[in-house]
Amino acid sequence: MLDSGQWTMEMQDGAGGKELVFRPASADGKTTPQVGLTGVADLPPIVWHARVSNRATGVIQVTAGFTANLDANGAVPARIAARSAAQQSTPIAGNRIQGARLSAVRTPAEVGDDIAYTFNILARGPNRDGALTTVLRMPANEDDKAMRGEGCSSEEPDADGCTGPDGSWHDYSGAYSRYHGGWSLGEPVTLSDVDSTPTQVRYSVDPVFSGNADDYTWLTWDQLQALEPSRRTVTAVELVSEFSALDEDTLTLAAANGTINLRTKGNRPDDTYVMWVGTPQFSHPDDGVQPTAPFPAQVATVASSISGTLYNVVAGRMANVGDRKFVDVDTGFRHGMLLQDDGTVWNFGSNASGQLGVTGGNHQPTPVDGIRAKAIAAGVYGEYIVALDGTVYASGTNGGGQLGRGFLGDGDEGRQHVFQPVEGLKASRVWAGEHSAVALGENDRMYAWGGNGSRQLGRTGSAATVPEPFAGTIPGTPVEASIGALQWMGWEHIMMLQDDGTIVGWGNNSHTVLGGTQSQDPSQPVTVEARGSQATPATDPTAQDVAPVSERNETRADGGRDVVRAYTLPAAVAPGGRVVLLAGAVVLLHRR
Repeated sequence: MLDSGQWTMEMQDGAGGKELVFRPASADGKTTPQVGLTGVADLPPIVWHARVSNRATGVIQVTAGFTANLDANGAVPARIAARSAAQQSTPIAGNRIQGARLSAVRTPAEVGDDIAYTFNILARGPNRDGALTTVLRMPANEDDKAMRGEGCSSEEPDADGCTGPDGSWHDYSGAYSRYHGGWSLGEPVTLSDVDSTPTQVRYSVDPVFSGNADDYTWLTWDQLQALEPSRRTVTAVELVSEFSALDEDTLTLAAANGTINLRTKGNRPDDTYVMWVGTPQFSHPDDGVQPTAPFPAQVATVASSISGTLYNVVAGRMANVGDRKFVDVDTGFRHGMLLQDDGTVWNFGSNASGQLGVTGGNHQPTPVDGIRAKAIAAGVYGEYIVALDGTVYASGTNGGGQLGRGFLGDGDEGRQHVFQPVEGLKASRVWAGEHSAVALGENDRMYAWGGNGSRQLGRTGSAATVPEPFAGTIPGTPVEASIGALQWMGWEHIMMLQDDGTIVGWGNNSHTVLGGTQSQDPSQPVTVEARGSQATPATDPTAQDVAPVSERNETRADGGRDVVRAYTLPAAVAPGGRVVLLAGAVVLLHRR
């Protein structure tokens, strides 16, 4: 693996084996080094590393050479300069070693992503036999505090007291799992044939917090699948690896190398999943139980974000918002909102209904004063902000009571030109339509208020001028349960994607926007049914894969975490063009 960003690396087949070819990381593969007073030019160092297989023995020998293709420079013709090869030999240790590594494949992961861990458990040395047994304890929401040890403080974790459930581990991490929703083990643990000796994998559903395999009842994967679905929650995985001979002498190895994939459901930003590894145990009595264990592997989740310069197209020209990071954007009728990673809210566009919370209009994106937010929503003629403390603020027209102030009114007396709190509501999310709004309360219950001309409040009857608990019943999912990853509110109807993947909707159905043939406006959520055949999307022959050139983790002002990736676009953007991110694809829109 290449550790230097100033070079590219390519693996090729050579006469003596695999060859790694390094070239300058520039568009044309060339570089112009600085030449010192002595005539010596220094190039950036090449740093790379490789992992040795668990089964490797003997000596690793690396041969390195250097060839420079020099361009012509004035009267000096083009030429080739080469340096003779140098060799470096590294012996692979054949003595008695043992260890374990448990790592997150990717952390932080983004909301909605599945999470994965890799493990590498090994013991090697001369004349060893029997088997190596290791327990991997799965994440358990807050309950896995028990894995840290009795000396860990619940308020301020102290590494000195975190010695594991049996008191034998040293300097164990004080972290533990804290997450919303849930996860499932949807497929068996996968093992690497190259880096594993014969290994038996078994699973347990016992609610036990221990690193000792004897404390669990173990099942094969087929036995696990034979259980009722409600009883298939895996709590631990057992790996039993046999010792096998590595060479003709006496060197033996027991190893388990593989991956565990967890399917998440309903996770949110700042959730944490911790997988634990127990103390390796050996069946041969001369080996004994090892006194230490590696640290657990932790995966954190973050909200998806884009880093870079954001532009707003206004009257045919570009308005630069600056090199800031925004985590959400929403638009209404001729106005829009942006949520910056530090909680700053920006808005712009028409202010005919006072929706920008100011007097006049903001043709350029302008920060909203005095509110730090965690969520935003732009209605047709109003704007909503969920502050960090959960207070919901609204500004705009109030013809249906959608400002949540306890009164109805349109015209100048009903328009609110400053963001003021919605009465009696603390929320984590909010969605807005034309005359009504919906919010997910901090108690995970849904609330609705505003106009009810199309029964969008989940009931019949008049408008609600303050938030009220949603009156409808969502099929298959209680209102109090967590709502899915994507919701959308139209002018007078609502669509909701639930955690199980089904879509429900209610409200205005005049153009059968809720699917099916139902003509009336349902007050109770109905399941939206897709009709017709699924079209095969066309593939653009000019499309190019774009991988991030760098990635870093950042901590937000509210203590949450984000992952920031930088990309190099494969083509230049024409003046007046835009860059649009579409669900995993970046599309360049060029003005013609």
